[in-house]
Amino acid sequence: MIFILCNLILFTALSGATLLALTWGKWERLQMGAMITLGFIGGSGMLAMIILFAGTDNAKYSEIWNYKVVSIKHTEEWTVRESRTREVSCGTDKKGNTKYRTETYYVTEHYGPYWNSTDEYGDVHTISQEEYDKWAKIWGNSKVVGHHKGTATLLHTAISGDIFQCVWAGDFDRMYPFHYIRNYVNKVRATKNIWSTAEPDAKDKALFTRPADVGNVIPIVSYDSSGSMFNDEEKLYLERKNCIWGPSKQMHLMLVIFNSKDSGIDMVARVLNAWQGPNKNELCVFMGLDADRKTTWIQTVSWMDDTTLHALINDHWLGKRIDVKEFAGFIDGNLKNWKRKSFKDFDYIRIEICNGAKIIDCILQILLYIGYVITLVVVLRDNFSDGRHSYSNSYRSIYDRRR
Repeated sequence: MIFILCNLILFTALSGATLLALTWGKWERLQMGAMITLGFIGGSGMLAMIILFAGTDNAKYSEIWNYKVVSIKHTEEWTVRESRTREVSCGTDKKGNTKYRTETYYVTEHYGPYWNSTDEYGDVHTISQEEYDKWAKIWGNSKVVGHHKGTATLLHTAISGDIFQCVWAGDFDRMYPFHYIRNYVNKVRATKNIWSTAEPDAKDKALFTRPADVGNVIPIVSYDSSGSMFNDEEKLYLERKNCIWGPSKQMHLMLVIFNSKDSGIDMVARVLNAWQGPNKNELCVFMGLDADRKTTWIQTVSWMDDTTLHALINDHWLGKRIDVKEFAGFIDGNLKNWKRKSFKDFDYIRIEICNGAKIIDCILQILLYIGYVITLVVVLRDNFSDGRHSYSNSYRSIYDRRR
C-alpha cells in the first residue's frame, strides 16, 4: 500500500504542476486538463498495483489440498437443432443502396461426450475417459441417470445420448482421491530474516523441487533411489489417508525419505532451505532408511507452534521399520496434537518488492508521465488553437508574466 501511495503522490505532484503551468489563468483549459490528469493519475495507481503484485510474487506458494470424489459421470454425445439469424441482401432502395433483412436458419450442434467427477464439496471437475473407465470398473455400479434426445436439421442424422453415473459407496479401499493445488501467500517464507535459512543454493533448488510446485501429490517423496522401497499400493494408501485428514484437519502428510547409506540428517536442512520451509498445511517427516526400511535418523517439521507431535513421531519411529499402515494409524492416534498454523499472526509483515520490479516501475511511470504531457499538450492545442489562446502563446505569456 505504501508503494502505491508513493507512486500516486509523486505522479499527482508532477502532473498537477504540469497542468497548472499549461493552463494558468485559463479556466476552460484547466477543466479539460483536470479530467485528463485524473485519468492518468488513475492509470499510475493501476500500474503501481500491477507492479506491486508482480514484485511480491515471491510470497506466493502452492500447497496441495486433498478431497474425496463421491461420484463420476459420463455424458454421451448428442445433437441439437438450433436456430441462428443472419443478415441477407434483398434488393436495393431508390438510391441504389443494398437493403438487408434478417433471416432465420437452422444448424445441428454437437455436444459431448463429457466425463466429470464430483468431489465431496459438490465441485465438478473434468476427467479423462480413461480415468472414468478405471473408476467405473472399480466401483462397479454404473447406471443410466438421464437421457438427451437428439434433434437435427436433416432427418435420420440426430444423435441421442445417455448419461451414466457411478457413486462411491464410502469404503476406504475404493476411495477415489482427488488433489487440488492452490496458491496462497506466505509472508514468513518470503521474508528471509524471519525464516532462518541462508540464500537457497541454485543447485539444491533444482534438485530438491517443492512437490506442490511440480504437481507431485504423492505423499511419499524421494530425491534418490529410496523411493523404490514403497510400492504403488502403499503410496495410494497414504493418498487416501490424506483425503481424510485434509478436509477434517487441513493436514497434508509427506514422508520425505532418503537412503541412509548415502545421506545423513544434514539433508533435512538442505531440503528445507531449497523449499524455503514447508507449506502451512504440511506435516513433513524426513527419514533416512536402510535396506530393511528401518529409520536410522528421523526429523519431523511443520509450522506448528506446539511441536509435541514432532517429538512423538521422532521418538516412536526412530530405529523402527516403516510400515505405511502402522505409520498412518500412529498419526490417527495423535491427531489431537495437530493444529495448522494460522498466518494471521504475521499480517504485520511487509513484503519487500524486488529491485527489478522497482526499476521497471520507475521506467513505466516516466513513460506514463511523458505520455500524459504529450496528450495534454495535443488536446489543449486542438481545442484552444484560436490564435490568441494557442498553447504556445499561453505558455509564453505565463513565462513573461513570471519574469
